[in-house]
Amino acid sequence: MTGYQVEGSNGRKLLDTGTMEFHGVVEKVECEVLKFDFSAHAGHDDLVAFAKGCSPQKIVLCHGDHREPLAEELRKEGFEVLLPMNGEKFVL
Repeated sequence: MTGYQVEGSNGRKLLDTGTMEFHGVVEKVECEVLKFDFSAHAGHDDLVAFAKGCSPQKIVLCHGDHREPLAEELRKEGFEVLLPMNGEKFVL
């Protein structure tokens, strides 16, 4: 298994309990299950480098629990950064 397995998903059930559910029937999986912690997300430094390479007019950070540190560093690099709140509307 690779990447994050969402709570309640069969992937998470397989990792946590060794079972999976098919059409309402829970079955024990009789094989070795390994988890590899791969991520499809870029890290902080990668995102800063990407922004520098693109030179955008504005950057909108919509996703993430801790956007402020990234926004602060991008602003130090001279970028205009927007941090919209859930449901907030804005015009670019």
